[in-house]
Parts: sequence; C-alpha cells; structure tokens
Amino acid sequence: MRRLVVVSHVHVARDGEAWLAKNRIADVIERLAELGWEVTLIARERSADAFLTQRLPDHIDVVPLCPPNQKLGGWLRARRALRDADAVLAFMPSLLGAMAGAIYGRRVLLYAGSAWSRMPEMPRWRHRAEEFSARRAAGLIGAGDAIVRRFSPHAREAALCVPLVAEEVARRLRDATARPNVESDLPWRPRLLFVGGLEPGKGAAELAAALERLPEFACRVVGSTGSPPFGPELERRLSTLPNVVVSGYQDWDGLREAYQWADVLVLPSYSEGFPRVVYEATAFGLACVVTPVGGIPARLRHGQSALFVEVGDVDSLVRALERVAGDFTLRTTLPLQAREALAPAFADLDPALQFDRALRRIAGGREQFSKVLAAEAV
Repeated sequence: MRRLVVVSHVHVARDGEAWLAKNRIADVIERLAELGWEVTLIARERSADAFLTQRLPDHIDVVPLCPPNQKLGGWLRARRALRDADAVLAFMPSLLGAMAGAIYGRRVLLYAGSAWSRMPEMPRWRHRAEEFSARRAAGLIGAGDAIVRRFSPHAREAALCVPLVAEEVARRLRDATARPNVESDLPWRPRLLFVGGLEPGKGAAELAAALERLPEFACRVVGSTGSPPFGPELERRLSTLPNVVVSGYQDWDGLREAYQWADVLVLPSYSEGFPRVVYEATAFGLACVVTPVGGIPARLRHGQSALFVEVGDVDSLVRALERVAGDFTLRTTLPLQAREALAPAFADLDPALQFDRALRRIAGGREQFSKVLAAEAV
C-alpha cells in the first residue's frame, strides 16, 4: 500500500465556511484511503483543524502539530512521515504546505484552495515562498482559474481542480437537473438568499443597506455572525428589518432548504476565489447577483449567466435586484446559462479521483527512482 501524507491548515476558521471546507477536505482524504492509500494527516490542532481530526475515521493516522516547546514529538513524527511518504498532498495557503513543497519537492502535489486568492494582504516573502514551493513540487492543482494562472509560470504542472462541493451539487450541475426556482410570472415576491459570514469583505453591510430600500423583497441571511463589533452590530441591524430572516450557520440540510426556498443569490463580496455558494445556488436554479471579483468573471458573463454589481456600491446592488425582480425572462434564463457555464467543471463527480491520478503519477516516479538506486547499489 502506498503511503500518502496530507498537510492541511485553514486560515479562516471561525465561521461555517471553514467548517464546510474541512468537510470537503475530509471527504477527499477518506476517499483517498478507500482508493488504496495509507493516509497520514499532519494538521495544526486548533479550531477547524481540530474538527477535521475528529471528523476522520480511526484508520487514518493523525499527527497534530503544536508549537515545538509544547509538543516536539508531533514535529518529529511529522518529519518521519514526510520522509517515508510515497507522495505528499499539501494544502495552501499555509506555511506548512509551502515548507512541504520546498523541502520534499518532486514528491509533493500542492493544492491551492480558493482561500489563497482572498489573501492579497500576504507579505511579499510569503508569495515568493509559495512560488518557490510551486517550482520545487511535482505539480499544483488550483481551485480557480485565477489561481492556476497565478502559479502556471512557476509550477511544472498546474491543473484546475474539480470543485470541492457536495456530490449532490455536482450531480445536479452535471446532469442538468438545475431548474430556475420560478413557477409563474405573477404574482411573485422576490426571495433573496445571502450565504456567508457577516464580515466586511462579504458585502453584508451593502446588502443590509439595499434591503432597507427594498421592503418588498424577502431575504434569508445564512451564515455566522462574524467578528465583533462589525458582525453582531450588522446582525442586529438585519434582524430589525421585517423582510429579513437571519438564521445563522446551517448544516447542509438547512442550506439545501434555503436554496429551495430562494430565487436569487446575492453575494456582493469585495474578494473571492470562485465562491462555492455560486455552484450551490446554480445547482438549485437560483439567479446570481454578484460582484465580478476573483474567478467570477472568468466563468460567468454579466447579463447572460449572472448580474454583476459594482463592489461596495449600494445603488448598483439595488438596481440589479430591481432588474431581476422585474424581468421574468431574465431571472429564468440566468440560472440556465450559469449551469451551462459551470457544468464542464464537473466531468468528474468525485474530486478525489483527480487527486488520486496525480498522486499515483508522483508515487510511481518515486518507486522508479528507488529501483534505480537499488540497482546501482548492487
């Protein structure tokens, strides 16, 4: 059995989005074990990483890392596991992932998740370290077009990842089961959905200002409260509006029900990779009103598969919502065109198969190299 080490760490760990990301990562790790890998996970034992270690079955070995002055044994176990591994799957953005790529080179497959593109504040040395890791590693799989373009000049191979979404979402998109959540032209009361933490970067304050001007629009807000003082204050502001229901973080069953209820996804973010919630909303037939940030404009087109609004502009958001509310044809064609644009990303329903193929190529190269060394020794 081939030995695989997974190096994982998530920076944003205080909201449900990180919890969902860890669920997806856990699904991939479990599937890789089912596909014949002997898996060891190296993770920092805190917040979302602690959840990840609890989520995995007992047959997957977990090496928790703490500061060296607290648990040196964890670092020594991690070093032995990395030394003996046939392949390493390292998640970025993470110093752990970058270090694994830099030190263990051709045995490493880097995964750059969508969180990477939301970190423009990273210092220059961090960017340089990750570029160096990409040059050293066997290859890189990126969660969005912008990430692949960013690392293509540095990586030996750079491929676009099958999105890490729930299998139900992938199947609905691939099999064309997404249908607009619109049953008739009239009567119709716009039903909006916002999924995300109540953080400044998600555009939640702009959404609240728009909803204050659109009392006829019903809206559900699904997501964690966010950091004080901004998050709690915004939650109180939204809760005072009679047309808004703030439900907090929801598990997948609750989120599915919200998608089935809504007609329009609103996501006026300041930065994104390619949002997981856009895949999910499109799978359930929602029209998307979003800002053209991150990888969004590479996959969606304004007026065809989504409506774009200007970042931080409440007037632009209000106009877009009024437009989709007043145009029955538009709100039925947007989700259909979005599904056509996003479905090709789901040729594989199981993203673990993509990782498995790449990791087997890496392990195969290591085995061949070992055989050459053994022959020379004789």
